[in-house]
Amino acid sequence: MDLPMIEIRDLRVEVFIGVPDEERAKAQEICISVKFPAGNAFEAGKNDDLSKSVDYFQAYQIIKKVSAQRPRKLIETLAVDLAGELLSRLDIVFVELEIKKFIFPDARWVSFRFSQRRE
Repeated sequence: MDLPMIEIRDLRVEVFIGVPDEERAKAQEICISVKFPAGNAFEAGKNDDLSKSVDYFQAYQIIKKVSAQRPRKLIETLAVDLAGELLSRLDIVFVELEIKKFIFPDARWVSFRFSQRRE
C-alpha cells in the first residue's frame, strides 16, 4: 500500500541562482515541487483534524523563506537546503523535491530531482 502523500507542484519562487555572477545578479523564477507523507491522513480526514496530518501551508512558507535566504550557484544546493529545513521543521520522515530552472531558450526547463530521509 502506498503512503498518503501531500504534494505542492510547481510553486513559483523568485531566487538569485546561477553559476556566472551575472546570472545571479538578478532574480529569476524557478518552480519547486515537493512531496512528503501526509501523516495519519485517515484520522485527519475522519476527524477534520490538522494535527493528525502535515501542515502544507507551513511547508509552503518554509520553501519561500529558504529560497529567499541567500544567492546560490546551484539548484542542487537549494534542493539540499530545502530538504534539510523541511525535515527538521515538519513531522515527516522523507521528502522528495524537484526544482525546475528556465535557463535555455530552446528547452522547456532543466530540473534536478532529489529525495532525502530523516536520519
